[in-house]
Amino acid sequence: MTRLCAEDFGRPCQGAIYRDIFYLDRVDLNDEYLIVQRVLFPYVCILTQECDLAFDYDARWGEESPAHYGKALLSVLAAPLYTADQLASGSHLDRLKIPSRDAQFTCEKFTDKKGKLGRRWSWLKQNDNPRYHYMAFSRESGLPAVVMDFKHYFTLSVELLATEWADRRLGQLEDLERADLSQRFASFLARVGLPPSPAAED
Repeated sequence: MTRLCAEDFGRPCQGAIYRDIFYLDRVDLNDEYLIVQRVLFPYVCILTQECDLAFDYDARWGEESPAHYGKALLSVLAAPLYTADQLASGSHLDRLKIPSRDAQFTCEKFTDKKGKLGRRWSWLKQNDNPRYHYMAFSRESGLPAVVMDFKHYFTLSVELLATEWADRRLGQLEDLERADLSQRFASFLARVGLPPSPAAED
């Protein structure tokens, strides 16, 4: 069971979960009009390090502001949280119009030939799959079981999170949960991509 911290620091924090956050998928300039395509994610989790978020908040709104702008961030790193049901069914990327249910696009297939969730799903729920992070919360939290895909992340405005979107904050992961998530995300991003094997010569 993933635990949420009861304390609210009144600022963006690492491991904080927000609801109804927009991601800017595309911005086009068409003649005289600016066209913005937004994607609404029901849940996102903040991944930026806690110390950096604290320094940024102090630099913007603290007693020493505006003397320490060298500590300010350009943006905050966040990742969407897909409900476990969406990921299992392959519908989690429908908002981005990516056909994740199509076999040729699916990196992980969680169902067996009969359509039942198989061993790969069990591994994911135990966080034995390095690409995904599964979190199940208590019923009191009001949050469904969610999965973070470490290949999916984007940036958010620090000021929006601290001001206009502050009331969208649902809670923050406990220290140990936050450390586990941070280490697993960093480990996945630090993996070394090997070049494809050369074709065998005849």
